[in-house]
Amino acid sequence: MGGRIPCVCIFLMVCVSSYGSIINAPGVFELLKQGLTEYSISGKQPSYLPYTLMSYPLQNILRHQQDLEATNNTEICILCEILVNALILERRNGMTDVELGAEALYFCNLLQIENDRVCKGGIDITLGIFTYMVDNNEKLTGERVCGLLLHNMNCRGGSLFEWSVDIPEGNTVSRVKASGTKTFNILHISDIHIDPYYTPGKTNNCKEPLCCQFDQDDGANEAESCGYWGDYTDADTPIQTLNAAMDKIVAHNFDFVYYTGDIVSHRMWSTSVENNTRDIIQISNIFHDRFDVPVYAALGNHEAHPFNVYTTPDETDPTLSTQWLFDLTASKWGDWLSEEAKAMILKGGFYTVSPKNGFKVIVLNSNVCYTGNWWLIYEDKDPYGQLEWLVEVLVAAEEKEEKVHILMHVPTGSSECLRVWSREYNRIIERFANTIVGHFNGHTHRDEVLVYYNSSDITQAINVAWNGASITTYSLGNPSYKLLEIDAETFDVWDFEEWTMDLETANLDAKNPPAWYKLYSFREAYNVDSLDPSEIDLLLQRMTKDHSLIDQYYTFKFRNSTYPNTNPCDETCQKKILCDITTAVPTHTDQCERFSRLYDENK
Repeated sequence: MGGRIPCVCIFLMVCVSSYGSIINAPGVFELLKQGLTEYSISGKQPSYLPYTLMSYPLQNILRHQQDLEATNNTEICILCEILVNALILERRNGMTDVELGAEALYFCNLLQIENDRVCKGGIDITLGIFTYMVDNNEKLTGERVCGLLLHNMNCRGGSLFEWSVDIPEGNTVSRVKASGTKTFNILHISDIHIDPYYTPGKTNNCKEPLCCQFDQDDGANEAESCGYWGDYTDADTPIQTLNAAMDKIVAHNFDFVYYTGDIVSHRMWSTSVENNTRDIIQISNIFHDRFDVPVYAALGNHEAHPFNVYTTPDETDPTLSTQWLFDLTASKWGDWLSEEAKAMILKGGFYTVSPKNGFKVIVLNSNVCYTGNWWLIYEDKDPYGQLEWLVEVLVAAEEKEEKVHILMHVPTGSSECLRVWSREYNRIIERFANTIVGHFNGHTHRDEVLVYYNSSDITQAINVAWNGASITTYSLGNPSYKLLEIDAETFDVWDFEEWTMDLETANLDAKNPPAWYKLYSFREAYNVDSLDPSEIDLLLQRMTKDHSLIDQYYTFKFRNSTYPNTNPCDETCQKKILCDITTAVPTHTDQCERFSRLYDENK
């Protein structure tokens, strides 16, 4: 799961600020617009502008953009575009990197977006991306920048991201219903976020993107002190917790492992190629040491440096390129892959393998759809030609009547995935619905389900994506992993078990390892005959009538942590859960409206 720290983002401080305040305070918008316009023309800030901006402190706003739900807020978009255009103009008029960085730090501190060291660290590692885009794309505008970084606010620049993938016509192969007579197991783990700097006893109330760090204050009291095994606040995974998880995991039987990304921690203000490489190698070595079966791993948004940023294929500046990451992962994962698969990783971090006859696993780099990936501003059209490649692989699988599982880190559906990418991906899923029999993703750190529907028949569910939740507790959840039971004939997901441990109890005893337990089996917990898409749709319909099922889903979502008990899911929350499960493309609201209507009819 990502956060968004400067450089470009800190230039959007007004744009993502408390939009309610701007709207409700008479004259403030015009004053801000006037001040920013004057700044964009003269290159100098009018005296009243800093004071006006200080009226809207934006603590942590850039790492909680998911809280700013879609709003067609023209005023915010206008302010964003004015400010970014001013900065682009300053750069083109000769402002140096040092001067631009100093200005960015000034604004970041002024608006209290983060503390000084986080602001400075974020600017230092990302400034070069912004300046490169300005220097090498004479057509770059604030409209396009804001269209991506404020994607969920429907700025007009969002319409600039528009393209399509060629998908051959045809009737997808037949799909036989799974019987579960013969099955095998796959381990699904996700989002380890190993933290080499985790220090028990440090504060969990640090006001930074990651707490429990060696260079932060000690906890003021027991409640604000980080526990030995982890913490429910913004804290990542200490090595002792990962080792305890591995001790339990290897006791299970499974044929191979799915890892759906994010090895590196949320200490995003101080990432480096060297530090990320160290963490990736550490986890890769643990996988090699602990597992005697193949591991098929997807890249996460945090593996890159800077975090989230995957460069476009034609990027030639070696200081900005992501090639180091592709080279590293091809090397460290190579023992489990064919030469062809390793060659594909080198081209863009995606690949395919065939672990069993009639069965193919496709691993995608969906980080290129993530709206925190600034390179989409520079070039967004199917980066690396990945979706075109996906179509080719699926056509070949269809011709051989192979069944396919798809692994990816960032799921579609939310505003965090570029809408055009989600839409085109959804078109591919619909075309090859019977070839693709399993989806697995990560990123959200939640135990979640995403259902894909037929665009021409909104009552027909065609695919289901299962989120692997996370080993990290970041934030509010217990660590967990899943044991998938796969039908050996059809390769459908027949069932899965989620395993977890109680962090609060574990932290009472630092000397003994946590007690892991099976949280639930999906088929048992929801009383379904199978995990077929049609069965999941029927389950969702039952949820609209029996709201205790939604409460159960809500508890499992956080893996039985303390959060659901202290924050009950009310009607608004329950309807949002139904919408989140059924929205595979942010602009496709038919299913959300359908299930919200059913919910209201059954109250």
